[in-house]
Amino acid sequence: MQHLAVQRSLDIVLLRPEDLLEEWDRVIPSGSWREGSSALSSASIFGIKAEPEEFESLIPAATRRLASFGKPLFSFTLAPAGLRPVFPRRGENNPLLSPDEYRDRSYLLVSGVGNPAQVAATAKEILGREPLYRFDFDDHHPFTEADVQALTKMGAAHLPVVCTAKDAVKLKSFSEIWGKAPLWTLETRVEFGPCLAWDSRQPAFSFPSWWEGWWQNLANSGTVHKSGNGNS
Repeated sequence: MQHLAVQRSLDIVLLRPEDLLEEWDRVIPSGSWREGSSALSSASIFGIKAEPEEFESLIPAATRRLASFGKPLFSFTLAPAGLRPVFPRRGENNPLLSPDEYRDRSYLLVSGVGNPAQVAATAKEILGREPLYRFDFDDHHPFTEADVQALTKMGAAHLPVVCTAKDAVKLKSFSEIWGKAPLWTLETRVEFGPCLAWDSRQPAFSFPSWWEGWWQNLANSGTVHKSGNGNS
């Protein structure tokens, strides 16, 4: 939300459970927030990554912190979906790999994200085993040619390297170094759970229904054209 020059129609603010509890309104350097809680008035909706049971326990704190903004809060979780090659075979539309290609196979895991433990847990669930080697870089790590050369050397050009979609964007720029070494990205899907709406006039709804309604309202206003894939 600090990119003020970017024109947007929607601001989805993602929160962590701790943001509603001990980390509420703790701005850098005392916490991780970049702005104070008053900035949340710009939010169109809120999202929080929490299992249904955890979400239930957060309702009192969520009501105390967010009800005054009058915007719904949607819970969601991430579920492993499989692996996708960063460099698909020629002529393929980059489908998910068959589990037979990777299940219980040795691999290297590399990530440059804020929660590498979560990445490792997802990789283990998808591939069925811990990585042979695990490389945890700092969040937003700017991968270098030396990094990629080290990874391909460790993999000896046959051991697959697994990364996040976020890291794949950076790593794929070194395609000449990767050569034939397999580079796969972890694919996850969002699963929505319970939500809170503090507007008494708002009936119970789900994120998909809210999303469709938002698109319809925007289309009716004449400010956007919805294409077949949902993009404007």
